[in-house]
Amino acid sequence: SDVYKRQYQRRVRGSTSMDDVALFYKGEKERKKASSTELNEFLKDIPLHLKQPLLKLQSHKVRTLEDVLLLPLNDVDDFAATTREVSMELVCHVSKAILEKKKVCTMRSLNDLLSDPTNIRKLSMGCEIINKLFNGGLPTRGIIEISGEAGCGKTQFCLKAILQAQLPEDMGGLGGGALYIATEGDFPTSRWSQMAQAFLAKYPFLDKDALHNSLLITRIESVHLLSYFRVKFGLS
Repeated sequence: SDVYKRQYQRRVRGSTSMDDVALFYKGEKERKKASSTELNEFLKDIPLHLKQPLLKLQSHKVRTLEDVLLLPLNDVDDFAATTREVSMELVCHVSKAILEKKKVCTMRSLNDLLSDPTNIRKLSMGCEIINKLFNGGLPTRGIIEISGEAGCGKTQFCLKAILQAQLPEDMGGLGGGALYIATEGDFPTSRWSQMAQAFLAKYPFLDKDALHNSLLITRIESVHLLSYFRVKFGLS
């Protein structure tokens, strides 16, 4: 509907056309229809004591296997009116079903990823200690998860990586831009400005406008919208 299209456009802050939005939601409807059928098939295979909790989740607009995983465990407990032990068992069954039927990923250790001979390109963080930790820099394949308490430097690390990525490859960069996707809060513009200013002072050959324009910023409220960016920007 037009309402959903307008809502989606606000989420991506006008970075796409109405035709793009219409095609995206058409694809989302087809995906949900297929996933709903998959959920009904899943109901036939799970243990009997898990069927009733899953049916109760469906009454709370849980339509796909992915929807089950997106729910916080507290909500699974409440919506399914069951115990934490049963909720955990249900989530485990759902996770296994997604892995087996969709082949969404191949589990690899960090050491395997870092030692992969095909994983040649790495991003230097401009810090010998961090580069040494990652055997020469951040790998450009896979996902790196950074966790820690508030104020420990997670955002700082990401902003630094964004800046470093824009350096030429012969200087440890990737010669490219970055896509910053926020799920909470806004982009830290003040901190970015301070870091960008210091970075430009260190590398004066970089163009200020190019530095800022090569960073795309957006905010999403649903993990499913990531599929839009995967198609839009050709992300793997």
